[in-house]
Amino acid sequence: GPDLVHVANCFVELQEERHKADYHAGIRFTRPQAIGFVERTEEAFRRLDSIRGTLEADVFLGAMLLGKRPVRR
Repeated sequence: GPDLVHVANCFVELQEERHKADYHAGIRFTRPQAIGFVERTEEAFRRLDSIRGTLEADVFLGAMLLGKRPVRR
């Protein structure tokens, strides 16, 4: 549904910004950018709360927890 899509997109986009902040020493974020990140995060959590306990949310969160792991042979 649209709420899950929003949460997933926010997760990806905000994770990319976090990686920039962690690994690119010269990058600087403005105060309005930082406030925007916080607002997007809060909206994602509100939407996540609205779908909490649904099958789609459980599958999504389970997949995030499992992540990509190498196949052992």
